[in-house]
Order: sequence, then structure tokens, then C-alpha cells
Amino acid sequence: MKEKAVKNKNITSSEDIFPIETSFNKKGVFFISCALLCIILLFFGNTMYMKQKLIGETRRYVADVSTHAVANVSYILKENHLCIEEMADTFSRMPEFLLTEELLKRKADTWNLDGLAVIHPDDIKFSKPVFCELFYEWIKDHPEMYEKTFISYIPNHKIIFSSPIQKPGNEKTVLVGVKNYSTVEKLLANTDFQGRGQSLIVNKEGEVIFSSEEEQKSIYDVHITKESPKDECLGNLVLEKLEEDYQGIFEIKDRKNSRILVSVRLLDVNDWALLTVVPQDIISKTSIRPVIYFISIILFSACVFIIVLRYIYKSQKKMICQLKDFAFVDPITSGANSLAFQMEGKKLIAEAEPCSYAIVFFNIVNFKQVNERWGITEGNKVLKYIYCNMEEILALDECAARSEIDHYFLLLHYTSEEEMKIRITDLIDKIGSFPTCSIIKDAKFSFDFSIGIYVIGDMTEEIRSCQGKARRAAGFGQRKNTCTFYDNSLVRKELYYKQLSEMFEAALEKEEFEIYLQPKVYLNGKKQPAAEALIRWKNEREGMIYPSDFIPLFEKNGMICRLDLYVFEHVCKLMDLRKKEKKEIFPVSVNLSRAHLKTGSMEFVDHIIALKEKYHIPDGILEIEMTESIMIEDHQLPAIKKMIDTFHENGILCSLDDFGYGFSSLGILKVLDMDVIKLDRKFFMEENEKTWFIVSNFIELAHGLGIKTVAEGIEYEDQVRHLKEADCDMIQGYFYGKPMPLSEFILWYEKNRGGDL
Repeated sequence: MKEKAVKNKNITSSEDIFPIETSFNKKGVFFISCALLCIILLFFGNTMYMKQKLIGETRRYVADVSTHAVANVSYILKENHLCIEEMADTFSRMPEFLLTEELLKRKADTWNLDGLAVIHPDDIKFSKPVFCELFYEWIKDHPEMYEKTFISYIPNHKIIFSSPIQKPGNEKTVLVGVKNYSTVEKLLANTDFQGRGQSLIVNKEGEVIFSSEEEQKSIYDVHITKESPKDECLGNLVLEKLEEDYQGIFEIKDRKNSRILVSVRLLDVNDWALLTVVPQDIISKTSIRPVIYFISIILFSACVFIIVLRYIYKSQKKMICQLKDFAFVDPITSGANSLAFQMEGKKLIAEAEPCSYAIVFFNIVNFKQVNERWGITEGNKVLKYIYCNMEEILALDECAARSEIDHYFLLLHYTSEEEMKIRITDLIDKIGSFPTCSIIKDAKFSFDFSIGIYVIGDMTEEIRSCQGKARRAAGFGQRKNTCTFYDNSLVRKELYYKQLSEMFEAALEKEEFEIYLQPKVYLNGKKQPAAEALIRWKNEREGMIYPSDFIPLFEKNGMICRLDLYVFEHVCKLMDLRKKEKKEIFPVSVNLSRAHLKTGSMEFVDHIIALKEKYHIPDGILEIEMTESIMIEDHQLPAIKKMIDTFHENGILCSLDDFGYGFSSLGILKVLDMDVIKLDRKFFMEENEKTWFIVSNFIELAHGLGIKTVAEGIEYEDQVRHLKEADCDMIQGYFYGKPMPLSEFILWYEKNRGGDL
């Protein structure tokens, strides 16, 4: 009975326990189900939240990229348009014989245009044969180009900038610049969102101006991807928005009931607008699929569900990073590109104090030699190397980017000019050490930089505007590897240079440029003195304007070419006048600027020879002075040799100025047949025993080659004595005479031509 009782107790206990376990299992299943249901609901809620957040992020991202694309496209079109207007204004004041194909080609290359044409109803001058039949059709269809400036286009082919050239007698002439679509298409290519969207530029009539698809002629031909059909409703709605001058983002549904985002941004050019069409789920679509796939797994394991959520979050984050890389990463340096720099810079200075940041512009002066010597691949490695060095010196709230080719911009903290100069100098030294660029280091190659700095005083100023000022400051720099700050004095200098450029034409007509002559005296006294022709500018309003003020400017803008011819012709007129007065003529040397060789044309040589023949100047009287810097690039030496040979054939002598201090002086004497070398004045500024040893050997070398020698900058009698002992042929300097107006020089010449100076 006892054993039975126990057994019954166990059974009872078992029965008592079973309902509890059953109840527990039911409750457990219920609670687990509820928990899973909550997790699923939470998951779906989180998914919907993430989807909405991604949609919002997509809209903001599309708006941001579209806005910057519009700014960049507008900037390129307006910049080229402004260049055409300025060039047309310049050409309107130029003589016809200067409007050559070489000049048009040089101007086209300067402004990155495919070509330039000066169009007259009866004649067209081209920079190079880039124009086609479509261009001639465009000319016929746009007679208004003779009356006003505007931007036009040849569909899916060329962008056209035109501006009338105002000539005397109301002669109809127009300057037309042509730029390939590829420039704008590259900018639009950054906004195609990996082929799942499309950006194009249209006008208010719905005509497609720029598009990556040639078959798209109007807004009704637009489709989001190559697989998606064209949508007439989209075209109608966009046309309505364009008519209302709408700017912003709106949403529509296509035939497949998919949501589409359409961004409309108006350009500052004509009635054109940037249209960006992308699916709303461009970011979220890829994340929704794995979410649906893993919902079934969540029913079995909450842990797997959490892992999936983590995976989805990372994949979304990775996709956003990839999209940002396409838009904001420079492919060469793998760092920030220009667009990223502008966005980051705007954010950094938004809350900063005035004058606490500065934009620094770096231009590698001699980078072309790297590509020519080691190739493009190694050149790109150097560009990345320089960027990495810049990136290493940045603080957390500073940024840097390669802008284009060999240009860089940095946004740095600013405390003082001195501190900034020290920091930039350290950066240049760091770059020059080449710790990770063995090819350049082994070749003992060194970089020179042109550096401009703009301290941001107005923190609301556009970053692009700040970059432009830093770039202009670099252009005013007189020495390499030194910092030039953009300030009020630079602004005044910029305005002054602009004023001088505008005064140039009138100054030539009024003959405000006066010829000064500085004596060159033979030390043996057996020959009559000679002279070097120099230039001074006497203006009624500005007074005396010295060469240091206008020569560098005119060398940059190309006006120096006409000024050189002006000086040469006036020297010829002086010789002709003395012949007519039965007076003795004397040798005169005239300087030749390097600007004549930039176009690669020898036309200026013909002008010089024609002037010599026009005034019947005897052979051996006129001499052309060329500085060593004019021959520093090896590829120009054949052209210079041809030029010198032509001068010699026509009785014009050639001299090499500033000889001895450059790296290529002796090499030039080996290649070119010079008549005279002028020893650089730097030799005689702080002379010592080494100076006279070097000078004596230079003179002996020159005489051995049959070349005369001239010592420049001689001011003291002791220097004259040393040069006589060294058998130097001629002396030029204040010891015998400073540069004089023509009348004073003639008196000096008549007084000293027969005596032993």
C-alpha cells in the first residue's frame, strides 16, 4: 500500500507538473510569438522609418548634387561667354592684319575652346578646322549674332558663344567660340547615379540641349534608365513646371507605379534648366530586398534578425559612401575633389570668425616637364604625392583638394601672415624632400610653386569667389615659392593693370611710348659708340610710367608683341632720319620678348625684316636682343635657330642678354650662332676675385667662338679697368651714361663719337 501510494503520488505529481509545463509552453509560445511579433512590427516600423529616412536623404542628396552641377555648368558657360565678349571687345580695337589664324588658335587654347572664328558675311577666319557643315547651317539660322551676344548650341554637338565685333563703318563682324559638348557632359555624368538616373539640360520649350543620349531631342524622349520606357506624363508635367519657372524637387509615378524624383534647377544662362530624373528608391531599393528575404528567418531566430539588420545598415551606408565617392572623390589623388572642397569649405567657414580662415592656391610651375620626362602615369603619382603631403599638414577643421591638372586649393586656419608663410614654406620643403617619390628624387628634380592666399573676411562669401581671388593673387606673384596675399593693394594693382591695358591702344596712337637710348661704348676707342633702345611711357594723366609697371603686364596679355614692333619701327625711323640729314648712323639693339614665341609662328620675324627694308637700314646696324629665358625650353630651340638664321640672312645681328647666370647659357652657345653676348649685371654687383676669373674666361670663350662681349651694369672705374684687362669689347652702364631721351642721346653721341672714352 505504501509503495502504491508513492507510485500514485508520483503519478499525481506528474499530472500536476504536466499542466504546468503545458501551460508554460503555451504561455511561452504566446510570449515568444508576441515577442517575435513585436520584433517583426518593430522591424517593419524600423524598415518603414529607414525607408522614409532614405527617401528624405535621397531628396536632399539629389537636390545638393543638382545645385552644385547647375553652379558648375553655369560657371563654365558664363566664363566662356565673358571671355568671348572681352576678346570681341579687344579685337574691335585691333588692326585687321593682327587678326590671324595663329592669334585665334592661341586665344582658343588659352580659354580651353575647341576653336574660334571671326565671321564676316563674306569671309571667315578659323583658329583650326574644327567647324563642320552644321556650323555653317547655324550661321545661316542666326543672323542676330551680328547684333548681340548670346550662347547657342548645335544639338548634341557643340556649344557656341558669339559676340559682335564693333568695327568702324558698322561693318558686320562677329567673334564665335565653339566648345565641345563633352565639357558639360562630364559634369552631368557625375549625376547619373550609377546609371539609375539621368541629368540633362533643356529649355522652356522642352528641347533637350545637353544629354548623354543622342536620340533624346525633347523632354518627351526622356527615360530614367535604358530599360525604362519613355513617359509622356513626365514630359507634360516638366513643361508645366518650366513655364512656371519652378525650381525644386517634385515626385510623380511612372507607368509601373514606381515613384520618380524630378529635380528642376534653372541655370543663369538663357532660359535653360538642369533636369535630374531618378527613382525615389535609388538608395532604399537595394536595402528593401534583403529585408524581405530575411523576414522569414526572423521567425526562427531573433539573433539572425539582428544580424540582418546590421548587414542592411552597413550595406546602405556603403552604398551612400559609394555614391559620395563618385561625386566627391578625385580619381587621381583619391582625396577630395573641387566639389567636395567647396561643400566642406562652406560648412567650415559658416560658423567661423571673420579672418580666421584663408584659401591657399598652389600652382606647380614646371609640372609639364614631369609628364614629358616620365609620362602621364608617373605624373599622376606625383600629383597624388603632393596631395598626400598637403593632407598630412591639415588640422581636423581644415581641408585640401586638387582642383584641375596641377592646381591645388587648401583651406587653412589663419592667424597672421608670418605664421602662414612659415607653414607654407614648411609644406614646400616637405614636398621637396621626396620621401615617397623615389623616381623624382633620384633625378634630382625640384618643384616650383606659384602661391596665392586670400584671407576670408566675409564668411558668407562664396567659396568659388574666394578661390578665384587666391588664384589671381598667385598671378601677381613676382617670385616662385613665395606667398602673395590678396588684399586692397592687390585689388588696386589689379585695377591699375586693367587701366593700363585699356590705355594701351590710345597710347600707341598718341605715341606716348618714348624711345630712350643707353650708350654702349667700345673699350678700345676705335669704333663709334652704339646704343640699346629702351622704352618709357609718358601719359598726360598718369605722368611717367616705368617699364617695371607695364612690361610684365603686357608680357602676360600679349600686348608686348605690338610694343616691340613699335620700338623697332621708331628705331628704324631714327636711322632713316639721320640718313636723310646726312648724319652718321650708329648701331642700336632692340629687345625681343618671349611672348613672340608662344604661338610658334615666325610672322613677327617677317614684320621686323619688312620694317628694315621699308626704311632702308643698312646691314649690321640693327641688333635683336634675346634674354636667355626665351630659350629655356629645348623644344623651342629649332624655331629660335631658324629665326636667328633668318635675321642673319637679312643683315640683322642677334645678341644673348643676361648671359652667365642661367643654367643653359653654355648649351645655347653650342646650338645657336649668336653675334654678341651681354654679361649679366649680377656679376658686377658684388664682384670678387672669382668674379673676374669667371668673366675673363667667359670673354675668352666668346672670342674663341667669334662672339663679341658686352658688360652690363658697369658703374665704377675699377670695373672698367678689370674689363679692359679681360679684353671685353664693350661696356654699358651708368659709368658712361644712363638711358636718355633721343635728343639727349644725340647730343651725347655727337660729343663723344670721336673721342676716347
